[in-house]
Amino acid sequence: MPVSVHEGKREGAVVLAQRGLVITAVDPLRTSVTEDEILARFGLRPPAEALPEIRQLLIAETAKERRSQGEGDTDLMRVCCVQLFFAGTLADTPLIWSAKSASMDANGAIDVQMLCGPGLRETKAYLRAQPGELALGALTRILEGEAWGEFEDFSVEAEQRRHAAWYGLELEG
Repeated sequence: MPVSVHEGKREGAVVLAQRGLVITAVDPLRTSVTEDEILARFGLRPPAEALPEIRQLLIAETAKERRSQGEGDTDLMRVCCVQLFFAGTLADTPLIWSAKSASMDANGAIDVQMLCGPGLRETKAYLRAQPGELALGALTRILEGEAWGEFEDFSVEAEQRRHAAWYGLELEG
């Protein structure tokens, strides 16, 4: 079933609609967690029950960064995207793309490979089947990345090792 993703404001809240579910970040102006705290709480492989909180943090920071570059915490956005990459849920791809495309700073902080947690082939197939600008934008950027060599020798496992090394963490499991 296709997933539609829409971002917008409703009474000061940021809304993401996926399969009819609305995930709301209650106050996108107040993020009380740092990248170190979110990594300490959930690690690189967050438990499934932590994913809604991670998504809400990413939505809130993305909204702030879209409002004004530098207002969002792009380091926190990166960590949330890494954690979603490790979770490997196809439906998170448009959310990660929304974060990456929020600003030039976010684009630099969030690697294009983070869109492909479930795998490159799987992600492209998923995005091709999705309606909307977010899916098309993400797919276009992945295809450009392939043409530019950004996915040469790509594997989910290699990316996971690279992210673990970036944060100085051991890969658990």
